[in-house]
Amino acid sequence: MDFTDNPELQAIFQEEVGERSADLANATRAMSERVLPPDDVSTARRNAHTIKGNAYVMGFQRMGDVAKVVEDALKEVVSESRTQSGQLGMLIADIADLFPTAVEAGPDGDVTELEQACDRLMVFLNGDDPGSSDRSDGDREIPSSASDASSDGDATVVELADKLADRDQIDSQSMGGSDLGGLVSSIVTSFSSHATRVPTTALYQMINRAVEVRLDMEVVLAALQAVVANPDDRRVWEDAIAKLEESVLRLQTDALDLATIPISEITGTLDQLVRYVARRTGKNVKFELIGDDIRVDRQVVDVLRDPLRQLVVNAVDHGMESPQERAMSGKPPTATLKVEFSIDNHVLHVVVSDDGRGIDWMKVGSAAAGRGLSAPDVANEDLTRLLFLPQFSTVDPPQEISGDGAGLAAANEAARMLNGDIRIASDERGTVVSLVVPRSLILQDLWIVEAEDQQWGIPEAAVITTLPATQVQDGQMMFRGVPLVLKSLAAIVGATSTAEPDQVVVVGSPEGQVGLLVSSVVGRRQVAVKSFGPILEGAPHLAAAAHLGGDEVVVVIDPRQIVGDVQVPEVADAYRPKVLVVDDSLGVRQLISATLGVNGFDTTVASDAEEALKILVESHVDALVVDFQMPGRDGIELVRQVRSVRRSLPIVMVSGVAAAVDQRRAYAEGVDAYLDKADFRRGALATTLWALCGAVTKEMRQ
Repeated sequence: MDFTDNPELQAIFQEEVGERSADLANATRAMSERVLPPDDVSTARRNAHTIKGNAYVMGFQRMGDVAKVVEDALKEVVSESRTQSGQLGMLIADIADLFPTAVEAGPDGDVTELEQACDRLMVFLNGDDPGSSDRSDGDREIPSSASDASSDGDATVVELADKLADRDQIDSQSMGGSDLGGLVSSIVTSFSSHATRVPTTALYQMINRAVEVRLDMEVVLAALQAVVANPDDRRVWEDAIAKLEESVLRLQTDALDLATIPISEITGTLDQLVRYVARRTGKNVKFELIGDDIRVDRQVVDVLRDPLRQLVVNAVDHGMESPQERAMSGKPPTATLKVEFSIDNHVLHVVVSDDGRGIDWMKVGSAAAGRGLSAPDVANEDLTRLLFLPQFSTVDPPQEISGDGAGLAAANEAARMLNGDIRIASDERGTVVSLVVPRSLILQDLWIVEAEDQQWGIPEAAVITTLPATQVQDGQMMFRGVPLVLKSLAAIVGATSTAEPDQVVVVGSPEGQVGLLVSSVVGRRQVAVKSFGPILEGAPHLAAAAHLGGDEVVVVIDPRQIVGDVQVPEVADAYRPKVLVVDDSLGVRQLISATLGVNGFDTTVASDAEEALKILVESHVDALVVDFQMPGRDGIELVRQVRSVRRSLPIVMVSGVAAAVDQRRAYAEGVDAYLDKADFRRGALATTLWALCGAVTKEMRQ
């Protein structure tokens, strides 16, 4: 439902903004004459809150952001953490006067004057002279790189950290492990490209904490030297390590806090939305909102914003009966809609529930048949998966408010983007839609499992439980009263496993539940998740990479892809070229091996040129992937030696540090292809290797 195209709602929006803006301006101007009683300040805050919520619903994002600044300022006055003043009141009143003009300008109109008024307020809130700058240091937009820094003397996060920690003194090569030579990158703008405003106080606290960590590291190094000099004195070393660990954890918390916002940022409009839809559909609805004060990664909140509204609209329009229908069914005339948020082990649970009529499964089956879909028996839970198909709806024709099939499809897509899960339970007593997603995109909990001597990560949000493989009898297993589809994780990632599985990891998605057979479950770990660089993308079952500490990395699998792809192809008889991966980084070897395995290759690894030459002599290899920069003999020297004995062996060099002259040297010595992190071709490494091996394409194998 697009509220911006609804003339009736537009008129209501314009009228309400006009009324509440006038009340807000009158109240805050009065601050210059007297101290307002608490009730008057609370009323002014509620007016700002309502303007904010309506603006977001109607697509006036910038206007909503300004209203939020006003609301937060008045909230501080209500809590008595900020003192009333005439200057504060006049600054807010100036903003309130401009809200109606912003409505007339439209969602994408020019609101420069409103934003400048907001900047003056933020400068004041930060304790500076409002006349000294048109840009607040108290709530700064952080540029995405140092080159984006403004030229008016303001310091960016990068610049401040450089000054305080002398980052320019650090050898750039020592930092290379964080991105595995450019093969992965931090998830910082996956779903949201806009700048993030952060309070100056919190920013400086984090920078200060970073300096403390650096100083604690110096203490650790000094303690290590003391232990080397006196091996019996371990107490100094242990105390220093404990102090460093504490500082690092506090730094991590401070950094994550800068990227989190309360979920109330997207729920403040829901009560108004429920009232509007209820009025248009003739329903009586009691709305309950629970737990929206929880703080979550901003990107997660942004992804959930529209799907949450869609689910609320669906619940009122589709799920709830009219007062007359409810009375005939013995229900209270007023229906209840709940939206609840909770955190469990760093996983966010979003539950939208109603006590309406429930889903009409007969209609679902009929609608599927009408679209030519293969609908299972109405008693089969597989009908649920049909509800998540784009444009699938039991309402024909679509209504003004809903019925276009966008609601559950949007929620399903949100769960997919966040590597989470979505579930539906529905009967005549009502419907419950549950979204389970990570609280943070960067810092996530994974189940670490082992398959064919390699570790893999499964997002905890998608894991239902783990069970011993002894419950599998004759290749079958029951779970919660129904047969569970079983798949070998080794087969999914392209390994030819012969070992008996020890554990079953049950993962869920809208398509159903699947039991992944694994060699072992190592345990749960909180990890820093990174996205694949383009040259490694394209493998259907792989979602990201995650550092485990040091140089070790695991590849995170996409459980939804695994659940959807029920038929795992047999690979034992398929042609699988054997690739030798040579890199001094354990993480790079693990990452490349995993992605090539899923793309149809068998891999073996070497950490340096000497080990690689030994493998080439003792075993058959179909292709070589080599890093440019390695200790001892570098990649080009290895290529020179290999070419002296294997003239036709396909060789691909992968590096993120070699200059153009080095690339020319590599080609002169005989590499067939050179890939670096600036190569934006999706899946370029696997595609290049298949082209060079030449025996059979991936499409022919399938």
